[in-house]
Amino acid sequence: EDPSKSEDKQWYQRRVRENILNTYPHRLDLWSVYLDKTIALNDADQSRLLLDRMIGLKLPIKKMKFFFKRYIDFEMVNGDEKSLYTIRTKAQEYLNSKDDE
Repeated sequence: EDPSKSEDKQWYQRRVRENILNTYPHRLDLWSVYLDKTIALNDADQSRLLLDRMIGLKLPIKKMKFFFKRYIDFEMVNGDEKSLYTIRTKAQEYLNSKDDE
């Protein structure tokens, strides 16, 4: 298969998922599928960008805990001690901010 066609297909699929997320930003299942697909492509940088977007959403705490858990799990497999520490710190900061509310 022509590599450029594969890249075009990946770009198209990413655009479709982005459009769906823009329409339904609170759908945990859609974010999760998008993340799974991105991780399956072995694109750690793109996966981290997506995970950063996920933990930046303003959603109920239960959904945010799910996103932080996914991020921690991802870093345990794909990251190092520093990246794992960073996301755990972000999770703690998020929880502390909820205590203040």
